[in-house]
Amino acid sequence: MSTGNTDRETSSGAPLDDGVSDDIETTLPVAFASFSSSYTKRIPDDEDLLLSPDELNSELVDAFRFLAARGNETAVIRIFSPNTGGHGYHAPGSVIEIVTDDSPFLIDSVLGVLTERDYAIARHFHPILGTVRDESGALVDVVRSRDTDHRESFQHYELEANLDEKEARLLTRALTRVLHDVRNVVADFEPMQDAVRTMVAYAYEDAATFAEGDVDETVAFLEWLGDDNFVFLGYREYEIVDQE
Repeated sequence: MSTGNTDRETSSGAPLDDGVSDDIETTLPVAFASFSSSYTKRIPDDEDLLLSPDELNSELVDAFRFLAARGNETAVIRIFSPNTGGHGYHAPGSVIEIVTDDSPFLIDSVLGVLTERDYAIARHFHPILGTVRDESGALVDVVRSRDTDHRESFQHYELEANLDEKEARLLTRALTRVLHDVRNVVADFEPMQDAVRTMVAYAYEDAATFAEGDVDETVAFLEWLGDDNFVFLGYREYEIVDQE
């Protein structure tokens, strides 16, 4: 199932057809070890015993292959119901996994979609990974997130219920839309903050036209908005012209 050239999604959990080796965890042992360390650190201590060591290793291998399968896609999403026969581990319900570039608002936005649909979440965690990929998007290494400028968000959500094919398809579409919206908001955030700073400059330029207290109050409010107290989603600009 495809949404175009930038996002790839699957609701079945089947392997993505992009040439990723079935034994990539042994092909890239250092990257797999680094990924496993980051992944398991995000698992709450009281959940360590939910899986046996063999099942946990199978989950790590399955997740690492999905990370590698992202390639050059903007985001990949899969929804599946793991079982010991197919994936090597079990979960209470369907699993949602997402890989995309790290950015603000990601987790809250995804949780908002799940909450809106009344999906109870049994567990979730989301390691931030430093990744190295070649020009084709093939995974080369996984490093500490603070050691690289390229960081990817790996999100793992386990629902309490198993979703059927239609529910998984609809949820995948909703998640694809919200990830697209998040990218737009993040990309536009700095230009919109620039617009606020421009309005502050306009206020000072026209200070003589208004009462001093009004200008100070307006500037204080605009600066408060721009100080990470508001999520800018858009703005409208008016041109005021003199007429006879």
